[in-house]
Amino acid sequence: MSRNSNNSNFSDQITNPVNQIQNELRGYIPQESETVINMLNPNNFNNLINDAVNNQQQQQQQNQQNSENEQAQNQQPPESNPGIGPMIARTLQTSFPFVLIGLVKLLHQHFFGFLIVLGFLVTQHYANKILVDQIQLKDKKSNKKLVLLIGYLLVHITIFYQIFKENNLENCLIFLSPDVKKMDTWNLIWIVMCSDTIFKFLVICIKALFTIFAENLVSIQTRGNIFSTIETFGLFYRCLIPIHPWILFIFFFEDNDQSPKTLPLFLCIFYIIFKLNQIYNAVNELLQSIRDLLLSIPYGTTPVVSNMDDVLCPICQDKLKKPINLKCQHIFCQDCVCTWLDKENSCPMCRTKIFVKKPKFRDGSTSFSIQWF
Repeated sequence: MSRNSNNSNFSDQITNPVNQIQNELRGYIPQESETVINMLNPNNFNNLINDAVNNQQQQQQQNQQNSENEQAQNQQPPESNPGIGPMIARTLQTSFPFVLIGLVKLLHQHFFGFLIVLGFLVTQHYANKILVDQIQLKDKKSNKKLVLLIGYLLVHITIFYQIFKENNLENCLIFLSPDVKKMDTWNLIWIVMCSDTIFKFLVICIKALFTIFAENLVSIQTRGNIFSTIETFGLFYRCLIPIHPWILFIFFFEDNDQSPKTLPLFLCIFYIIFKLNQIYNAVNELLQSIRDLLLSIPYGTTPVVSNMDDVLCPICQDKLKKPINLKCQHIFCQDCVCTWLDKENSCPMCRTKIFVKKPKFRDGSTSFSIQWF
């Protein structure tokens, strides 16, 4: 109501001066310009003013409505699902202290076991490194270091079994049951890991004995095939060691009177099915290694060049000893190129494939993986 009264007052203030101007112009403007004077009619002028005022009010209302919409959008809560990545990162950040507390408690409860596991891993790493280094030295190898390595590993194994003498953990190596009160998850992991690592120690000892006594009796190519066969046999045997502990674990329950009868049977059947596939692959690798050992296809031929005295081996940069010509026509010392091909399957000069598959464990190394299942 007040807004309409203001508009009427504003119109009255404008109308009176306009009438005076119109009367004065009628005396000076000719009759032809009567239309100009009509444009200054108060009614027409009032309509123009009212339209301008209404447009201004509508513009103000529109601006006010837009500002209210923007404020409402800014006050809306954030999206409930910002994304999986930030949510996971936030969860890990908030739960890390509690996980750390649990790990410290677990370490305190099984400190002696963790210490033995750490000793096993460090021992295997350095034993494997020493053996591979001595094999690469060929005639310059130190038999004393190899004997000390064998003695150290055997003492390590003996001390371990003496500490856990009441559990008879050595039975696992010959597929018998260990003497444990309950075959729960922790005991299963402990027995499987220790048995697997100790058998790898025995494999390293066998390779070291072969390096000491029989290496000079065979060529380097045959030596690589023998090392590969020993390792693949070890992988096959290690594949069999966890079977008995796992079956005991599947059929173990805290309360034997109320234990289910059908669930362990089905779990055991599924385990055997999956295990047979693993054993099948291990047998195939073992047979392939034995086949390579028996066939022993040479890497190349003896070169027919008459004068080889001035030719240097690209690997050792010395005069050729027992030269061998690969199928890519590059000539090397037999020992040098065989040592190279124990790790690679291509020519060291032009990278031509000498055989399809990359060699495995021909350098005397032992697999660092653990056979958990």
